[in-house]
Amino acid sequence: MTLVVTYCSAEWRRGDAHFAIGVNGKHLTDQVVTRKEPTRFYEQEYPIPASLIQNKGKMTVTFRAHKDSSGAGVYGLSLIRGDVER
Repeated sequence: MTLVVTYCSAEWRRGDAHFAIGVNGKHLTDQVVTRKEPTRFYEQEYPIPASLIQNKGKMTVTFRAHKDSSGAGVYGLSLIRGDVER
């Protein structure tokens, strides 16, 4: 499985957004979203290791800002099969 998150490139905030993404209570990755012009929406893909979702009936995704930072706005969130060509 792959987690696909949609961000906005020119979202207003002070500085870059530094945050952690978790799946089912486990750390998946750290992310930095930098403010850039022109404004556009873009997708970032995060492969999810099978060990984080194995034998689970549901999935919980969390976004946690790092200390002295903020998270970025999430404008879309989806799951896709990682083995399907896009």
